[in-house]
Amino acid sequence: MVRQPYPVAVRLCWVLGERWPEIDAAYYQIRLLRERPHRLANLVYTWCVERIGDQEALDEWKQELVDLLPWQDAQSEAAAESESESFMDMQAKGAG
Repeated sequence: MVRQPYPVAVRLCWVLGERWPEIDAAYYQIRLLRERPHRLANLVYTWCVERIGDQEALDEWKQELVDLLPWQDAQSEAAAESESESFMDMQAKGAG
C-alpha cells in the first residue's frame, strides 16, 4: 500500500495527460515540462480548482482526489484482476 499523497499525484498526472492542451494554454508563459514535479502538480491542481463551479462540487472533487486508487482497494475489481495476474505470473515463473 502506497501512502498519501500518491493517489493525488496519480490523479493530477492523469488530468495533465488528458487536458494537456488546455493546461498548457492556460499557463502559456510557463514551460510546464521544465517545472519541478511539486510545482507542476500545484499548477494542475489550481487549473482544476478554477474550473469547478460550486463549493459542493469542489468538496466532492477534493475527496475523490484522495480516495484510494482502484488497485489499492482490496475489494475492487481492479485489485482482484491484479492479484490474479500476479498469482499467474508467479506460477509461470515457478514452473519454468
